[in-house]
Amino acid sequence: MIDEELVNRRNTIAHGQFLELKANDFLALHENVLALLQLFTDDVKNAASTNAHLADTV
Repeated sequence: MIDEELVNRRNTIAHGQFLELKANDFLALHENVLALLQLFTDDVKNAASTNAHLADTV
């Protein structure tokens, strides 16, 4: 989803090409990105609360 939808569309615009995007496509992409951000946020919070982010020392 990130490569095919988000980055590809961003690159199209960044390289000066016109991108036709329907409202439904935008809303679906928006929902998917927010869901991914929520998953990432949950993973970071879980790692912090369990100290999983700390390196093991021997």
